[in-house]
Amino acid sequence: RTEQQCKLHRCSQGKHRVRECVGYFEDLCDTIGPIDEQEKVSLLWDGFAGYIAAGLYT
Repeated sequence: RTEQQCKLHRCSQGKHRVRECVGYFEDLCDTIGPIDEQEKVSLLWDGFAGYIAAGLYT
């Protein structure tokens, strides 16, 4: 579980499409167990490429 949590905190979009990034993120969340929804949103947002996070903000 601890290893999966580390992966979740390091999860970033990189060169992947948003859909692929979200799918991987959701899979990690499912293996970890209950996670606060606000924390999930924050971690996912932080993992997106800068231009995508900025586009979601506006």
